[in-house]
Amino acid sequence: MSIIKIIGLSALLLGWHLILPAQPAYLVERFTTDNGLPSNGIKGVQWDDRTGFLWIATEAGITRYNGVDFVTFSKANTPQLFSERMLFLLKSRDGRIYTSDEAGDLFFIMRNRLQFMERVTIDTRPSTFQLTGLIASGKLFRQTSMQQPAGFGFSFWSESLIPLSDSRIILTRFDTLYDYRIGYPSPVFVAALKPASKPFYLAGQTWVFSGKKEFYHLDPSTGQQTAVELKGMDQDRPQKLFWDNSMSHPIVVSGTRAWSLDYDGQQLVARLICQSIPTDAFLAYLAYDSVNRTVFIGTASKGIIVIRRNEIKPVKAAMPSPESPTAYYSQVALPASPAASLRRPQGSAILTSTGDVLPDTHVSPAELPVVHRPFNNFVLTTPDSVLWYSRDDSIFSYNYKTHRTTTILPGAGSITDGFAQSGSRLYVANAIGIGELHDNRIDYRYRYPLADVNRNAPFSMLEMSPDQLAIASCNGLLRYNTRTFAVDTLLYIPGICVRALWKYKGFLFIGTYGRGIFLYKDGKIRSIPVDRNGYLRYAHCFVADKLGYCWISTNKGLFRARPEDMAAAFDSNITSVYYHYYGRRDGMDITELNGGCTPCALRLNDSVLSFPTMDGLVWVNPAQPVSRLPEGQVYIDGFTADSQAINVSSLVRADLPCSTRELTFDLGFPAWADKENLHIEYRLDPYFKDWQSLEAGPAPKLHFSNLMSGNYRLILRKAAGFGIGNYNYTEYDFSIQPHWYQQLWSWILGLCLFTTLVIGIVRLRTRQFRIRQNRLEQQIAEKTRELQAKNEELEKTDTIKTRLISIISHDLITPLRFLHLTGKNLIEKRHGLTEELQQEAIGEMATTSKELELLSTNILNWIKYKNEDRRMARESFNLHDLVIQLTGIFNAMARQKQIRLINDIDEQLILFQYIEPVKIVIYNLILNGINFTSEGYVRVSSTSGKEGVALLIEDTGVGMAPEQINSIMADHFIISSANVDNRKGNGLGYLIIKDLMKILRGNLYIRSEKDKGTRVTVWIPLV
Repeated sequence: MSIIKIIGLSALLLGWHLILPAQPAYLVERFTTDNGLPSNGIKGVQWDDRTGFLWIATEAGITRYNGVDFVTFSKANTPQLFSERMLFLLKSRDGRIYTSDEAGDLFFIMRNRLQFMERVTIDTRPSTFQLTGLIASGKLFRQTSMQQPAGFGFSFWSESLIPLSDSRIILTRFDTLYDYRIGYPSPVFVAALKPASKPFYLAGQTWVFSGKKEFYHLDPSTGQQTAVELKGMDQDRPQKLFWDNSMSHPIVVSGTRAWSLDYDGQQLVARLICQSIPTDAFLAYLAYDSVNRTVFIGTASKGIIVIRRNEIKPVKAAMPSPESPTAYYSQVALPASPAASLRRPQGSAILTSTGDVLPDTHVSPAELPVVHRPFNNFVLTTPDSVLWYSRDDSIFSYNYKTHRTTTILPGAGSITDGFAQSGSRLYVANAIGIGELHDNRIDYRYRYPLADVNRNAPFSMLEMSPDQLAIASCNGLLRYNTRTFAVDTLLYIPGICVRALWKYKGFLFIGTYGRGIFLYKDGKIRSIPVDRNGYLRYAHCFVADKLGYCWISTNKGLFRARPEDMAAAFDSNITSVYYHYYGRRDGMDITELNGGCTPCALRLNDSVLSFPTMDGLVWVNPAQPVSRLPEGQVYIDGFTADSQAINVSSLVRADLPCSTRELTFDLGFPAWADKENLHIEYRLDPYFKDWQSLEAGPAPKLHFSNLMSGNYRLILRKAAGFGIGNYNYTEYDFSIQPHWYQQLWSWILGLCLFTTLVIGIVRLRTRQFRIRQNRLEQQIAEKTRELQAKNEELEKTDTIKTRLISIISHDLITPLRFLHLTGKNLIEKRHGLTEELQQEAIGEMATTSKELELLSTNILNWIKYKNEDRRMARESFNLHDLVIQLTGIFNAMARQKQIRLINDIDEQLILFQYIEPVKIVIYNLILNGINFTSEGYVRVSSTSGKEGVALLIEDTGVGMAPEQINSIMADHFIISSANVDNRKGNGLGYLIIKDLMKILRGNLYIRSEKDKGTRVTVWIPLV
């Protein structure tokens, strides 16, 4: 009987051990000077749950840890620090964190930075008492500063402070309890405590942890202590208690385990929070993030230890054979042990596709529902408790009620079979085709054109709607109509297999192997955004948990998402969906999960999810807070403009000079989540409007170069978790001054200068236009005058030409006719004419011929010198000799008329002029004198001056009346072919003379009286 009891007790203990939760794994990270800390000597640790930063006081400054890297505030960036060796790090009642260096410089933490508060001189230890008021309120701090009790010091490391209110503190010193309040000159003794006692505050009451590891309820007014029981630690005895004002629950440590204490109204209750507390270091400080279940430990000399519990649990075979595969696909949850429910509860063990049972549990072959192992990757349990699976070209069904296995042969080449139930009918799809299963056989309703196990074999099958099945395969997503037996393709991507299907509120979720996730609804199919790293391009599985989330397995980890967010991306074309990632930092040994199987994941005990991987299984309990969300905002730790630091704490917007070229923003943010979950974006308005991604690595920075002048707003946002548009935003405004030429006054000045310039240019151009207009007017007037002169000259020339024609027709033709007739008469009648008459006729003919010669000469001279293109050159000649030459021409005419020709020109007179015009002028004047003189003389004389020579041609002829002189000197001189006295003459000579005087630039003067002769003066310039 005793043996039976022993065996039963052993079995009970064994069963109890098997159903206990497996030993949880912890991620333990140690940080020293080798990997980020400035010093291994820790002086305080505080967790700021409002910002998500861990603050650490060290012997080399204050350090901030965000889960990825350390930022240290030392003399290099905090000049107010007199010493980098810190005294303490405490949190006050209002949640503000304070610290002080050895010199008494007081600082506080403001969000992401260390800020100087004031200088408190601490030369001796007793004066440190003035800092005790910080933990309660500002007014108590001011009282301690003004009324420092003599000989009463305080050590933040070895003594305790409990602020009961803003005006009251309970403190212990040397195992003595004191009460200190507003208005008290010094702390008041309350009671003596047991040696090594440590008071703490919990649930609004004061407690004491004694040196004998016992707990007491403490009345702070009387010092009375009442023992209280501790429940939940079993046989463990608490060895050390950690508490400060920042902790809502004290932490007790015993060996490698730590518990959080609470009070249920009757006794203290311990809750296990960690089983990996190190024992190789002196634990000086401890902080706990209860939301994310993370323990922070500060050691006296070995730096910081961060311990986080991994809720994802790898499940593997204890001793796998080297020849056994460890990659699993389909799974079958084993039923409860028939012997005793304590031995193996429902869903505590899994039969994998290879035939392994995990966790390693003793299961007899008779308890396994799958007889033929290994089996294919598609299994289905129907509501009537029948398990369907296949192996090779056979289908098997196992009835959980009767424990019987039935075999069905679907046909050669079927290889892998998939199952789906629609109504009361069970459908099978394989490499051959699609059919309905009844009477232990398959009636194929649709056969593939080509049997191909690699393309036709289904990965997933489900009922889309009544009479319609969705089949995922490498042929794409197929839809099979169970009434018409028709198959159509809803999605086909060459080279891409459809691997997973899931129904959710009218949507069909579709996972592909390489092209991400698609959703189908109401005849429309559309892809939705995947994660930033693209892991979800290979979506193996969709499985829902009880909390309303969808879990998705991939080749590189596991994701959790809200189906509503994914559906919203389908409906509204949203470009970003938050997917929460789980990987190695969450407890996975391997991140490549397997898919292409049904079920792709199992729900165990209606809670835990089991996913197959390339090396065992991973279990996750969605009900527990697995992996913290990326909470907290982005902070600007530093801002430099061209290496010049800018105060980002100032409320005044930074106004940078126009010469600024390089801007650098140092950023800080809590990064306790996996880096895949840190989605940080930035935008600089108005430089660019689109969001830009920021790599969330250690010491992130933003760089901007060569920004134009203007006002800017830097907007940073960090995804805060699930939900569309769930971001934490940070904004920072700054401006860059415009260059002088961009400022308003310069624009106004420029506008004025431009206006002045325009006015000046307008005036200048107007003046130029006026000058040009006047010039044009003058030119026009001149041209008009020239044209008028030309017209007058033309008119005169026309008149002259008309008169010339008249002269030619009368003065030439008539004498020629006379010569002709006279000559003819002389020839015909010479015998009848006397000698005297003949001589008279011949003389008349000679005279007429001479006159014709002179007239012809004058006509030729006039025509010749009227030609404007004629070019002449001045030359020096003897005027006396020129007159002798001309008088020689007229000697015969003069003798005939008994006229003397007198040359009174100075024989030495040399004239530099145009010789031909001078010669013709003198020629015509002598000719006129001979023509109009009957007796007397024609004299040519000269008078020389400095500027020219005056030639005088005078005769004793008939003279001219004033009217004749005026007519000759007039511009419109009309040539007359006969003189006033009916003497022969045509007036052409004076016309030629006047034209030639223009060439010679000389003047003509005529003085004459009737019957007294004529004096003509010609003034010719020397040059």
